[in-house]
Amino acid sequence: MRLGLRIGFFVAFTAILPVLLLAGAASQVARKQAEGQIVDFQVEAARSLGAVVSRQLSDTQRVLVQQVANFRLDVASDEARASFLVATYRLFPEISIAALLDEDGGELAPPLYQPVGAAAELAEHDLVSVARLARFRAALPPPSRTPGGVVVGDPYRPEGADAAVLPMVFTSPWGDGVALAVEISLSPVASRMSSLAKDREITLLGQDGEVLLRAGPMGLVEPARARAFLRNAEVDLRYETAHGVEVLAALAAVPEHDWAVVVAEPADAVAATIHQIQLRTWYIGGVALVIALVGGAYLTRSITGPVVTLRDAANAVGRGDFAVRMPIASRDELAELAAAFNRMSASLEQNAAEIDSKNQEIERFNLELQARVEQRTSQLREAQARLVQSGQLAAVGELSAGLAHELNNPLAGVLGIVQILSSQLGERPEGALLRAAEQEALRCKEIVANLLRFTRPGVQKGPGAEDVVDLAAVVRDVLTLVGGPLRQRGVAVELSMIESPMAIRGDASQLGRALGQLLTSLRTVAEPGSTLTIEGAAPGAEIELRFALAKTVGETDDWRAAGLGFWVARQVFQEHGAILEEPVGERGAARTWRLRAPRCEGA
Repeated sequence: MRLGLRIGFFVAFTAILPVLLLAGAASQVARKQAEGQIVDFQVEAARSLGAVVSRQLSDTQRVLVQQVANFRLDVASDEARASFLVATYRLFPEISIAALLDEDGGELAPPLYQPVGAAAELAEHDLVSVARLARFRAALPPPSRTPGGVVVGDPYRPEGADAAVLPMVFTSPWGDGVALAVEISLSPVASRMSSLAKDREITLLGQDGEVLLRAGPMGLVEPARARAFLRNAEVDLRYETAHGVEVLAALAAVPEHDWAVVVAEPADAVAATIHQIQLRTWYIGGVALVIALVGGAYLTRSITGPVVTLRDAANAVGRGDFAVRMPIASRDELAELAAAFNRMSASLEQNAAEIDSKNQEIERFNLELQARVEQRTSQLREAQARLVQSGQLAAVGELSAGLAHELNNPLAGVLGIVQILSSQLGERPEGALLRAAEQEALRCKEIVANLLRFTRPGVQKGPGAEDVVDLAAVVRDVLTLVGGPLRQRGVAVELSMIESPMAIRGDASQLGRALGQLLTSLRTVAEPGSTLTIEGAAPGAEIELRFALAKTVGETDDWRAAGLGFWVARQVFQEHGAILEEPVGERGAARTWRLRAPRCEGA
């Protein structure tokens, strides 16, 4: 038998087969134990929820019986009856509708409820639609003819409600024929069911098997299967759903009502089984490992020597000694491997010189090619970035210019109307309001004019033919555009410019766009609540603008988002002979950006 077959057969027999057999046995034991625990829990949960439903309804019924007994409603005024309904309505948040009826079922006072669409004064009570009110009236049972009698109607689920409701009628014990009718929501029971559901489904079924409440994953409880057991006190079920899911379930009756609580969960959702299988598998795996080690030690004696010799020879070849050869002393697979190794080393020795020469030639070519590729790649990336940015700026400029043109005409009309009305009203109090509106409209017109001026593409001019631009005035104009976003960010702006003109040569619209891009990027990296101080100076033949942020953000993503804006502003300033110096320091601290430009001679 070949060596590979002997090793494979031995390992499979001594390790894999025992592990599989023992793991299967452990799985069966764990599953039976887990299913028993699940059934016990389901029965207890169903019994507990049934008791909760019965206790809640009993408590509510006892309080409302006492409430009706405390008042003589037959001789009460309409105002007193309305106050009685308000007091009753506030007793329990589960009460959605409260009404007073006579012995024939007619209303003695308007029913009390919170209508849909109105402001909810009591948020814990349901909002009631017109359709729900009509459903309540139709579902009310006739009042009891016995003084102090209580009649419970059939439960139903109103459209749009989160839980089913139960109509109840309480007859006055004074023998006057007056009855209190209420709609009781089962929402507290629904909350309790949701807290217990998790990976299981809990359903409250009515006396005909209709679903009153449901919590947890849907599709596990099938009312048609549980309908036959509704009259049983307790029963556990096991069935397969229409979708092929095997289910473990338990049913318990609700005391004093023909209802039932069903708790169900998938039969394969057995967490304890997985844990038990893992423990058994680790144990069996340890035993199998010991057996495999014993068998491996036996096999090692027959293969260690040749393998170690082959390893040493391979290491020698790896160091460049292609003259090494393996001794051949047997006829098995190891001998065939040694012969193949000898042929390989001989071939490597024969071609070593040629390979070394070609490797050196390829290495030189690769270095030269890499240098060329990196240079060309850098040029292409820079060109692509400029094209993309130019396109984006052009698109933004066209959009802003169009918006400014569209706003100019209606703004001029509004301003004209305000001025006419102001002149007609004269010094009357309304005239002061119109004059204030006129000032704001003029301010809007100024902002639109600046926007149109800064977004209008500049005309390329020859060297020395640029316009003389007051940089301080451009800064003030740009601040009228970006001042709003800065205030929204919570950044206060302090402007400290020199009085003498800060004249440079250039295109005013391009400089305005660059300054707008710079201020927008500073807004991105500014910490909300900080201060942006803009100072200007013109010492000698150079103009300097300083943009100082009292505190910047430390978030890396914000700095990446602002990086493109800084780059665009820097490129435009360079075309005008200006230099934008970015600060060096830790992000999050105060930082200052400096813009230096040559001053226009003779200005």
